[in-house]
Amino acid sequence: MDGWISLYRKIVENPMYFEEPFTKIQAWIDLLIMAEYKSRDFHIRGNKIIVGRGQIAMSTENLSKRWRWSNCKVVRFLNRLENAQQIRRQKSKLISLISIVNYDIYQTGELTERITNELTDELTNELTDELTSNNINNINNNIKEKPPKGGKKKTDAVASPHTPLPFSDRFILFQDWLKDKAPNVSKMQYPFTEKEVDKLYKDFPRELIKKIILNMHNYKELNKKNVSANLTFRKWADKEDKKQDSSKSKLQKNLQLLQNE
Repeated sequence: MDGWISLYRKIVENPMYFEEPFTKIQAWIDLLIMAEYKSRDFHIRGNKIIVGRGQIAMSTENLSKRWRWSNCKVVRFLNRLENAQQIRRQKSKLISLISIVNYDIYQTGELTERITNELTDELTNELTDELTSNNINNINNNIKEKPPKGGKKKTDAVASPHTPLPFSDRFILFQDWLKDKAPNVSKMQYPFTEKEVDKLYKDFPRELIKKIILNMHNYKELNKKNVSANLTFRKWADKEDKKQDSSKSKLQKNLQLLQNE
């Protein structure tokens, strides 16, 4: 079949995009979508990192979560692409880079991109509006902290949508810290997304975020009884609030007793 189509990056926001484990061709297309359109730079641990046009800054662990594959399957797939000279890989202690070979072949220029964005955005929004209510309800119903009594934990829950690259510097640093200090949390079935992390920083003090995540990591039953990092965090944060309210209440009662004596 001859001809080609332009694929808008915003397609990853459609609820169906992450609904099932990826096929190999979906994974390849996903790499093309995630590749940087223009160079950017950011800092990790004081080191300047440059991600060039046609490159992806993402580890095999994060690709595994994104595509819902095993880590070994991701490695085999990337090896296959590299042997076919479709990608090149660079790995350091700070970051893993994947470069799309002949990236410009997959681009059609700024004019085509602008026209495609205008048309596809309209179509994507229409389709997303139609599907959002049903799919979001399915996501909320499937992602539960505990399975029903006498039943089995659901394993076919819809994957929480991931935002496409580029990730913010703060989110990259957050992922690095999580992997280093709280790996059990980073291994949860539904890890934190960038939007969820942004919301955490808006809703909670940094010290409380650090305290709760470390407590989650140290909880031995974390990955047996919980699946969503964000939902678990917020449940633990509610408990922390109740503890603080209880402590304040006891303190006020003690002060009243002392005043009455």
